Amino acid sequence: MVINLRKVFLDTPIFIYLFGDDERYKSRVDNFLRQCRDENALLATSVVVYKEFSAKPLEVGDCKLIKKFEDMLIDFNIKLIGVDPQVEKTSAGFRARYKWLKEMDSLLIASAACCGYGQFMTNDKKLKEILELEVLIIEEWFNRT
Repeated sequence: MVINLRKVFLDTPIFIYLFGDDERYKSRVDNFLRQCRDENALLATSVVVYKEFSAKPLEVGDCKLIKKFEDMLIDFNIKLIGVDPQVEKTSAGFRARYKWLKEMDSLLIASAACCGYGQFMTNDKKLKEILELEVLIIEEWFNRT
């Protein structure tokens, strides 16, 4: 299956895998990001992802990891989307429609939707039930032929 990457919103696991210890995932995520760059896909993530990613490094005093994360956002030209009233309202709509949807996930999905990012890369297979976005699953992306 060929998927043309256009405007891809990146969920927290992308960054955890990229900076984690599992070399298998690290290289795959790096390859995915390079493919996005090669295809001139626009990439974005949320300040919520920034917060989620940064919590553990701050807890253990690893400011260098946060700096590497920030540098990577710049290197891959990843837009950082804020949470504004429109995102909050859209998030509430997603929570109303999908009763099982967690608050943080609804904020991320709303951020992507409000800013026109129609593809959402995650590792949460349950999110494929969200009909408003094309949800791409990390594991499926890596294993596609």
